[in-house]
Amino acid sequence: MEKIRTFIAVDLPQDAKMEVDRLTSTLRNEGKGVKWVNADNLHITLRFMGDINQESVPKLAESIKTNIYGFGKFGLSFSGLGGFPNLKMPRVIWAGTDVGKDRLLDLATGVEMACIESKFGRGDKRFLAHLTIGRVKNPSGISIIVKKIERTAFETKPYDITAVTIFKSDLSPAGPKYTPLEIIRL
Repeated sequence: MEKIRTFIAVDLPQDAKMEVDRLTSTLRNEGKGVKWVNADNLHITLRFMGDINQESVPKLAESIKTNIYGFGKFGLSFSGLGGFPNLKMPRVIWAGTDVGKDRLLDLATGVEMACIESKFGRGDKRFLAHLTIGRVKNPSGISIIVKKIERTAFETKPYDITAVTIFKSDLSPAGPKYTPLEIIRL
């Protein structure tokens, strides 16, 4: 049985990815030390699965489909920037969610229930609605980027969220490559 690294996410529409990429391009110029997420890889992780048997993916997709049946598409906007665990010493830089945040939480809950029913157990982290836009690789000099983030107002229109996707994640020195394995329409 082949093991594959996977996660379950909301893939963003292309126009949302381009808007976030315009934001990160303004932050890229502020200093080194942050690995900014490539526009094509922008997504909202609902549940990180880790290494699972590839044969279990169709059953997991069916369970997600059952748990989110009738959910329907919804609008999701982004507002504000921040960092985990905080902006004083961030390891992750994120864009917050605004309109549709409660629907996103409900969707993540449905996905979590599907994972439990599929014998994957509970996730090891509580779902926090955010869009990861960068990962801090070298904290020295991060204060310049943090000051820019604190001065940056970021707000988008709502974008249509229409599906949940199970992704395969292949890691490489050039960066991760995400391949959709199953798409569950809302």
